Amino acid sequence: MIRLTSLSMSAAFLLPLATVPDAVAQGNKLTIEQNGDQNTLTVDQSGATGTKVEGLTITDAAPQTFTEQRTRTVRETTLIPATDTEPESIAEVLTEVTETISTTVDVLGFTPTGVAVQSGSNNVADISMHRQGGTVRLSQNGRNTTRPNLATIVTTGAATANLGQDGLANTASLEVADGGTGTILQRGDENTAGLKVGAGATALISQVGSNLTSGTPDAPMVVGAGSNVSYMINGSNAVTSTGASVTSNAAAVQIIQTQNAGF
Repeated sequence: MIRLTSLSMSAAFLLPLATVPDAVAQGNKLTIEQNGDQNTLTVDQSGATGTKVEGLTITDAAPQTFTEQRTRTVRETTLIPATDTEPESIAEVLTEVTETISTTVDVLGFTPTGVAVQSGSNNVADISMHRQGGTVRLSQNGRNTTRPNLATIVTTGAATANLGQDGLANTASLEVADGGTGTILQRGDENTAGLKVGAGATALISQVGSNLTSGTPDAPMVVGAGSNVSYMINGSNAVTSTGASVTSNAAAVQIIQTQNAGF
């Protein structure tokens, strides 16, 4: 197990890049840059071979617009004048109307880099890799604050785990099984995400905003083996059902949520 902590701004400046040689643990590789104060990275590759810990840069993917058809019932009333034989009355007609609803959401993307990065202050990341061939990409930008970003990543076999945090006090837990790819990208403050990705599955959580919850470390969103799921959430103060389970066939499933509660 390897534990790296940046002790001060000056120490990070003097030695910003720490590289652990491949020979340390059966061809495993770790390259990390710590810029800031009291950033901590703990990596356990002792039970793995041929694994890599690298980095990523969060990017703005193109906003995506999704449409859906919604049907609603419209109630219309007509006044029928009185006649010589009938009193005045009201006729009621119910009509179904179909509308097209469009929703546009900002979706985060990322660019892989060769170096995992912790910048700012007091960020904490705990990485555990098992078996052969996994890849972890990590980026934490804490903006020099005492409100740290927290990340926990677990991979098994040839899994790929991508985790990027840009903001304050974000928490993310990501577990990926053999052959799976899991990605959590958070931009904003005090967001929480928990994601567990099954074997051969692909899953994304993209959070843009503040106080958003998409699963938790204790009750993550679970994506079944072989599924392809994207969950995109924008806004503030939104909570997704924790412990939700999503399983799909080869077709991609996209879940969109926009929320601005409390404003």
